[in-house]
Amino acid sequence: MFAAARNLTPSINFDESLVRVGRKTFRFDEITDATFLAVPHRSGTSGYLQFGTGRLPAALVCVRSARETALTPRDRELVAEVLRRSAVRIPESKTDRYDPAGKFGWLDHPNSLTTEEAVEYVLHTPESGEPVRTHPRPKWTFVEDD
Repeated sequence: MFAAARNLTPSINFDESLVRVGRKTFRFDEITDATFLAVPHRSGTSGYLQFGTGRLPAALVCVRSARETALTPRDRELVAEVLRRSAVRIPESKTDRYDPAGKFGWLDHPNSLTTEEAVEYVLHTPESGEPVRTHPRPKWTFVEDD
């Protein structure tokens, strides 16, 4: 999977607000999704950020790795600026008749990030390779049987 994904390194044109991935070009404001990939290895965890329009191909950048070259501080700032100008959001979860309150809806897109989370992940990638999540997660409550 990552052998093919290496070809998805983006080229960024700030003058025209365009991202090019392979033969596909899209505007910054067309970017609607950002997801993280944390890949564990013996030497540590590699962290990747994938962003795009929801259609393939999507841009893939390495933000932390013991095996590959990660983004330089300058490149991190450039990717963060692209994300700031984007329309990234967490996709809506499908309604589920077994979960009418949507308590587990976040599991439909567990690796999706908001714009703020994606920018923070690029600029300050945690050692774990996984971002700090801020969107709602279920709160577990236990009910005692009478």
